[in-house]
Amino acid sequence: MIRLITLFLMLLFLSLFAYANHEENFALAFFWGIRFQPIPLSTLLMGVFFAGILTAASLMLPGWLQALLAQRRQKKRVESLEREIDRLRADLASEENSQGHHIDHDTLDDV
Repeated sequence: MIRLITLFLMLLFLSLFAYANHEENFALAFFWGIRFQPIPLSTLLMGVFFAGILTAASLMLPGWLQALLAQRRQKKRVESLEREIDRLRADLASEENSQGHHIDHDTLDDV
């Protein structure tokens, strides 16, 4: 939620800056001779801002995917272990019934 608020504030300030500087024009020229038509400063800064967001998201994507896959593996492992616990409890209960012993299952839940 904090990220959304921060993003909203950044977009708000960027929009206010763009409105205040919509008359300023810049012509970009690179050292190898390529020149661009003059564009407003606000357009240039918004383009750089969104390019930075896109670059940051693309750099974080592998980590997000790796965390998602790890979470999925852990969830499957937990489900497998829960099924194993249920099977062992059922085996214990059937063994208890066949031998006539009583085991307090409330104490087993605490373990």
